[in-house]
This record gives sequence, structure tokens and C-alpha cells, in this order.
Amino acid sequence: MFSSLPNARPISRKTLEQDAPRVLPCPECGSLAMRRVRGPCTLRDGTIIPDLERLRCSRCRANFFDAAAMQAIAEFRRRLSRKALAGGRR
Repeated sequence: MFSSLPNARPISRKTLEQDAPRVLPCPECGSLAMRRVRGPCTLRDGTIIPDLERLRCSRCRANFFDAAAMQAIAEFRRRLSRKALAGGRR
């Protein structure tokens, strides 16, 4: 980003993101109560991920997952399936 002011320094996008955190509306209820949280998360199929960072609406409690959270969920499921397969081979 560049400014048209003569003495202004260019500001990097990273600096802007650090200075002003984005406020995202919740896709479920529309409130501006989305927060990044980390902790146990129960998925719709009943799987409990013990330590997952995700976006969560403080108002309606809906969870939303970014790419990193989706990778963590996929890896957790792979580990579960490996344990189940190993347990069935006695």
C-alpha cells in the first residue's frame, strides 16, 4: 500500500493486519461477536478434538474452521483411524 502524501512511508499489509484486527460477522447470526478460541471442540459427528484453534461466535456459539483447523481435524481423524485399525488386528 502506498500513500500519496509526500513524507509518508509505505505501510506493509502485515503491519495493517497487526494494528487493526479484522472483525468478522458471524455467518449464522450476523453478530460481530466472532473470536479466535483454542480448546476442545465437538464436531457434528460427535468427534471431540481436544485442542483446536478456530473462530467461534460468542453469541450463537457456532464454530468456523480455517485451513489450519481443517488440517488439524483431518490429522486427528487419520490418527483415530490408525488406532482403530491397529486395535482390530489382534
